[in-house]
Amino acid sequence: MSTGIPIIASTIGSVAEVVDDHSVFSFLPSFNQTQFDKLLDIALNNEDIRFKKANKSLQIVQKNTWENRVKYLKL
Repeated sequence: MSTGIPIIASTIGSVAEVVDDHSVFSFLPSFNQTQFDKLLDIALNNEDIRFKKANKSLQIVQKNTWENRVKYLKL
């Protein structure tokens, strides 16, 4: 995400706690090769959506710095 490349993320683990539907290209509830291939094809062939998701990803990365996380935890 910090490189400005939108991601296809799994809902497994803690990824969904940090990102949302606006920042990732799509969520996969579990790994399914066919579904992953379809999402990757859509991502590669939709420059406008890919650009918007990449920008949102960068905003989330900038918001979730270690310094900001510490401030949040101290509240």
